[in-house]
Amino acid sequence: STLAVSLTLSLSAMTRGTCAAMSPQAWLAVACLQCPWGCSAAAAPRAWNFAFGSNMDEGTRARRGLQPSALVPGCAPGWELSFSIGGLPFVEPAFASVRPAAKKAVSVHGVCLELDAEGWLKLLGSEGVFDPGTSASLRQRGADLDEILDLAQAPLRSRGRRGYRLQRVDVESYGAGMPQVDVAFALTDVDVSPGNSVQPSAGFNPPSERYWRLLRNGARRHSLEGDYRSFLWSLPRFSPSPLAAGALLVAAPALLAAAGQRWGAAADASGEADVEAWPQLEGPLALSRGRMVVGPEVSDRIWSRFSSVPRRTLLRDLQEQVGPDMDFVTS
Repeated sequence: STLAVSLTLSLSAMTRGTCAAMSPQAWLAVACLQCPWGCSAAAAPRAWNFAFGSNMDEGTRARRGLQPSALVPGCAPGWELSFSIGGLPFVEPAFASVRPAAKKAVSVHGVCLELDAEGWLKLLGSEGVFDPGTSASLRQRGADLDEILDLAQAPLRSRGRRGYRLQRVDVESYGAGMPQVDVAFALTDVDVSPGNSVQPSAGFNPPSERYWRLLRNGARRHSLEGDYRSFLWSLPRFSPSPLAAGALLVAAPALLAAAGQRWGAAADASGEADVEAWPQLEGPLALSRGRMVVGPEVSDRIWSRFSSVPRRTLLRDLQEQVGPDMDFVTS
């Protein structure tokens, strides 16, 4: 709430040694912020999450029970958007992650969410970083925020499977008149450490059109930079067929193998993961293939600000990935 944010800022000012400059009225306002049961009004510890995917969308946050005390748009220089969390071909092919950019000038934009310990447990549980048992154990014994964040930053290699982990990133928040965010924690699917260089994935898995809309709507809702919104609009995305259930039946063996690779195998040291080719659908099942929707082209200047891979290269790799029979249409 506005009241909680104001209190947080006031207490932050005190810790910086500015309390002597506060007026008696300000001191009284802080002193009166007590709950009816006499508990302290000091704000619970919070940390910033850098949201770049579906959590930018207000509806998604509501469904997951996320109630950030503040939302601040910003960017993470040296990181780029990557759809490297594999899903189900023909339905939900991929989900967003961030990875270190191969080019220093590249950045990813998003929304910083200020969350307390409970908010972080909900976020990490919904994203598969913590399994239900881990979340319940941490909640039951009242684990503090530092412990939760430390556990979520554990290397993926130590978990023996792919997926998300937390990574501390430097952030540049937008404009004046908002809380200043310098550091946040983002979800990534690679282990990043000194001497561990991360290579771009070979190939490209597109998001579904449903998932892509969550990013587009979130970027629009939080007024992310215009060039970045144009970049998101230009991304290719997959539009499933209403008959996609048929495709799933044929693709089941490949999908199970991909799921086993995603959740049963540890990420390698470089973070490199070749994207598997989509199963090819033939005969009547070709009707359940769906189509690829490609957004309007943007200038090389705009594209290169947010992607280390040229757009022409990405589209070529995508065509090889999904096969020659997939229809490509321009939105």
